[in-house]
Amino acid sequence: MHTFLSRIAAAYTKNVSAEDMSDMCFVFPNKRSGTFFRKALEDAYNSNTPRIEPQITTISDFVAELSDKVKAGRFELLFTLYGEYCRLSGEVDDFDKFVFWGDMLLADFNDADMYMADTSSLFKNLKDIKEIGTDYLSPEQRDVISRYWNMPIPIADPDQFWNHIRNDGEPRTNRDSFLKLWEILHPLYSAFCKQLDKNGLSFSGRQYREIATRLSPSSENRPYIPYSRVIFIGFNVLSVSEVKIFEGLAASGIADFYWDCDFPDDMGDIMQQATTFIRRYKRSFQSRYNITPAEKPECPDITIVSVPSAVGQVKYTGSLLRKMADDGSIHNPANATDTAVVLPAENMFIDLLHSLPPNLPSVNITMGYPLKLTSVAQLVRSVTAMHLRANKVNGKWCFFYEDVTEVLSSPLLASVLGENCEILRDAIERDRLFSIPTNYIEEKSPALLPVFYPVNDLRDADAVFNYSLSMVDFLHGLLSKKTADNADNTSGNLELGFLAAYRRALETLQSIATKHGVKMHDSTFFQLIERTISYETVNFVGEPLQGLQIMGVLETRALTFNNVIMLSMNERIFPQRHINRSFIPEVLRRSYGMCTSEFQECVFAYHFYRLIAGAK
Repeated sequence: MHTFLSRIAAAYTKNVSAEDMSDMCFVFPNKRSGTFFRKALEDAYNSNTPRIEPQITTISDFVAELSDKVKAGRFELLFTLYGEYCRLSGEVDDFDKFVFWGDMLLADFNDADMYMADTSSLFKNLKDIKEIGTDYLSPEQRDVISRYWNMPIPIADPDQFWNHIRNDGEPRTNRDSFLKLWEILHPLYSAFCKQLDKNGLSFSGRQYREIATRLSPSSENRPYIPYSRVIFIGFNVLSVSEVKIFEGLAASGIADFYWDCDFPDDMGDIMQQATTFIRRYKRSFQSRYNITPAEKPECPDITIVSVPSAVGQVKYTGSLLRKMADDGSIHNPANATDTAVVLPAENMFIDLLHSLPPNLPSVNITMGYPLKLTSVAQLVRSVTAMHLRANKVNGKWCFFYEDVTEVLSSPLLASVLGENCEILRDAIERDRLFSIPTNYIEEKSPALLPVFYPVNDLRDADAVFNYSLSMVDFLHGLLSKKTADNADNTSGNLELGFLAAYRRALETLQSIATKHGVKMHDSTFFQLIERTISYETVNFVGEPLQGLQIMGVLETRALTFNNVIMLSMNERIFPQRHINRSFIPEVLRRSYGMCTSEFQECVFAYHFYRLIAGAK
């Protein structure tokens, strides 16, 4: 099968010498497509002659390479933003309360730079919209005012409401307090960027804006491009900064572009929305070599199966894969690289792994899995709740019965100390304890003490972090011993990976929290750990050229498979329901050319139709 990537590889090996190609750079949307292209190049050369490979990278890494600033991690960005917010607002909220909307602010700042919006104008308009478009009332206040003025709330024109209640010179403390965030958005953005610049740091969108600006014709600080040619492959919907980068490199005469938009004729009508942007880009950014296939691809055989539950879907997928391996639909079951299982809903991943048939021994996973869905995160949530409700009785730390039993019910803890958990649970029920002293736990089940060890001061960062790290190390050590004799223990190896990822996140958080001198007031570092790390992901990185391919939707970009199994094709899962976790409303996003829900729908429509168009 002549795939999109193999046709590009064939065109370049035919028209460009290996020596000249070594000075070129091939840029892809993601790492996996770059790895498959590297294999396509090897197959196209069909020779064992030594040669220097061209640079193969992702668009994010390419931009970061050209930027003068280092891309900061999420924790560093959050703590820097928090520090500037506290300085500008004069209010010091606990950091764990800041995390949720701090992430929203970072996403909005990133979008504003990716789409090269005028941030001064954007945030001024956002402030004006928020001020005009809200009445700042609780439901009870709405009801009282509605009855008093004999008119429904909200009113069509918010100014009409303020005209009724405004008295010149009267302070409006609640309203002013509510507006404070909107009023400082642009100063906050400017101060945040200035602080990052001072530290030689940046974030993704700001790097894109920087390079797009420096590649403009009027720029006197053009970045050094260490390549004779830059080839962009497999892109779809571009941000404004990406378009500017493409334009700048094209104007320099060193760019080449390839767009994957060859679809069966039968799919022509339904492809209009999916290819809205790519048709425009194809006219503006043309290819040097013709890679149009000799024949149009044919529409694949499509089977739609109705399964009533998520568990049912993964069980059916397992039986279907077994059948496909047996009847030859999968060409080589021992190395089923021609088959992909696509998971729009990432929470099905673990159940799918346990449902794979034994006649597919090799599996590759390259996707992100939310750390909050792992068993270690579940255990930490239970431990956090237990410590928050702990109290001292007669000078001894005691935990509540419900909290202790919740911790003992953790699948992770039960997998390594199941017998000890049962012993302690039986002893508590037998003695009918409501408040359980730590010395009682040490007496009945001493092996569990590292989990139930008391922390005297929950606002002491070192004490909380050290306890958390020691607990993770304790569990990791026990699980390592359990899985040492069984290398094929999928569950055990996954849990070890989750524990290692959680420890790395803890260490990073501890280091940056200490660096920025974060103090706790009404909250605790346990809550800080839980709420901050819950937004992290575990990235599975395997060998893309071996085994059955399990991936998320975005990992399918530029790739082609003979067999594709897509789960969770339910409305609001795929295409994903667009939840706009943003301070910037849709109307402003449209006005400033930023990403909107239509952009997202085009992206996922294209990925879906392109993926099935290449299948058999």
